[in-house]
Parts: sequence; structure tokens; C-alpha cells
Amino acid sequence: MLRVLIGLMRASVRAPAAPGTSLSLLPAAPLPPDLDRAAADPRIADAPARGTAAVDRVGAEPVPEPALTGT
Repeated sequence: MLRVLIGLMRASVRAPAAPGTSLSLLPAAPLPPDLDRAAADPRIADAPARGTAAVDRVGAEPVPEPALTGT
């Protein structure tokens, strides 16, 4: 099992990373006003816009009762 994991990790290191390929992992979102300094370059603005929107979505979800009470 360890040998397979090491092989997968090595393969991922050898693969060239193309800029912007991971952006499709999160849906497009508008840039929040507090990050407007990134708006000058759309390539730079897109990543924090998507990341901020994802964090906001998760933060808006209610916390399950067992997580609050420890039961």
C-alpha cells in the first residue's frame, strides 16, 4: 500500500502544473468588496473570489447539535 501511495505522490510531482487548472474546482463568484485591490488582474481576482464564496457558503450552514454538545 505504501509503495502505491509513494508512486502516486511521485507522479503528481512530475506532472507540470498549468496555471488556473484548479479554478474549476470551485464555482465562479464575484469578488468581495474588501478584496477589490485584486480586481485589476482577473487571473488574480478569480481565485480569492471563488475561495471566499466557498468559505461563506460553508460558514452559513448550521452546526449540527452533536458538534455543539459533544454527544
